[in-house]
Amino acid sequence: LAAGLLALFPAHQRAIATAGVGGALATLALVLLFGVLRPAYAFGFSPTWSLWLAPNRVQSDFGGMLGLRGYETRVSDGRVRLTLFWQAIRAPDFDYSTFAHLVDASGQVRAQADQGPGKNVDYTPAKWQPEDVVIDRREITLPPDAHGDFQINIGAYNYATGARLSVTGATGAPAGDFVALPGKVRVP
Repeated sequence: LAAGLLALFPAHQRAIATAGVGGALATLALVLLFGVLRPAYAFGFSPTWSLWLAPNRVQSDFGGMLGLRGYETRVSDGRVRLTLFWQAIRAPDFDYSTFAHLVDASGQVRAQADQGPGKNVDYTPAKWQPEDVVIDRREITLPPDAHGDFQINIGAYNYATGARLSVTGATGAPAGDFVALPGKVRVP
């Protein structure tokens, strides 16, 4: 293709044309690779070993389908950046949503972020297969007057009915309809 295009130029302009045609073809190749092929073949789930990357481990199961296996929190720029490590216990029967509530010392929900786990990678629960690992990232925008220590509660629910999934802890005992992540998030 490049040789054919270069034949269109006079001999004294071929050196400049070579650089231009080569650059244009390289740009086209990169656009096709990263703009077309990569998104078309992107995987929403992560390898099982990615659970090792979770800095904080938890063992909570929601409705016997969604397993919360770890999390990470960071506070910056007026937001809590939350990464949740999910694992499918069995194929979910619905495209469940999850909530992350930022709760103050008095028990008031001060901020929240609801979304389907895996939405950020277009791999929501209805697509999950047993043992799939999904790393779910979300941000909770802090109210301007939020300062101090906060608890983060995680739950899963049917967005069509609002019904929450029941939670079982590491021992298999019922634990209500949400999980309070261990530790507190400090907002300066």
